Amino acid sequence: MMSGDDLYRKFVEEGGLNEAYKCVHCGFCLPTCPTYRATWNEADSPRGGRIYLVKALLTGKLQPTETLLKHLDACVICRRCETACPSGVQYSKVLEAAYAYLGSKLIDYGYPWYVRTGFKLLESPTVIKLALSVSSSLPGIPRHMKGGFARSRDVERLDDVLGRVFEVPRDKPVRGGRVLLFTTNSCVAWQSHTHLVYATIRVLTWNGFEVVVPREFKCCGAPYMHMGMFNKALELARHNIDVLDKYDKAYGIDYVVVPDSGGCQAQWLEYERLLNAKLNLKQRVMNTLQLLDKVGLVGELGPR
Repeated sequence: MMSGDDLYRKFVEEGGLNEAYKCVHCGFCLPTCPTYRATWNEADSPRGGRIYLVKALLTGKLQPTETLLKHLDACVICRRCETACPSGVQYSKVLEAAYAYLGSKLIDYGYPWYVRTGFKLLESPTVIKLALSVSSSLPGIPRHMKGGFARSRDVERLDDVLGRVFEVPRDKPVRGGRVLLFTTNSCVAWQSHTHLVYATIRVLTWNGFEVVVPREFKCCGAPYMHMGMFNKALELARHNIDVLDKYDKAYGIDYVVVPDSGGCQAQWLEYERLLNAKLNLKQRVMNTLQLLDKVGLVGELGPR
């Protein structure tokens, strides 16, 4: 397995620069880029903006000025540009290289002190619970999201399902498959969307799967990857794979299911590259709908 320093070199030299030089600046990505469509500024586009900027940054032709940081920070990492690129440029690798190179310069840019402090406490369940409890009064939270972070937390608590095994209801056919559910109280996504975790358990058991919910999982590592903290992302990847191996030996796990198709699933699919190991994750890690599409529904989904 690679060290964090090896991973840094791989991302900056092999990943970022190689991918940047593949770009032919054709412009097919422009209509797909939300920041370009919002600003109509070429510097906020993938092809003539950020790829040029990152290439110049990594080769020492540009310094990390406030203007450069502003354009890189504006990217929402949606990766839609990758779907339109005829050259197959993996733009996310270009951004990863920039994050690795810049480190704390990009983390600190444009964020108030309480957000920067929060970055350092991403894995603390206690801090996450406290933040969610006061989310409606936190500065910087969009109006339409206030209160939404804490949806159903008073009724459905994540701690109540961690460390449990949920069996198939007696009146439903047993398919014989076991699912390891990726959820953790050290992640703001799952603490704030606990209702999705409960819904996933209900749907999967109703469709014949035994659902195992470990208590040991930690953050998937995506936030740290996006901040260039590759040593931390590597540490979390190793930990979560160790948890998978432990439960695989104990139960015989068929699938690892992420309750929705957000960044956690994408990060799990990066573990093979991070750990430089063949883990067969593309066939095993999926979200709930992907699994049901693969195996088929048992009848029709009923009411809650």
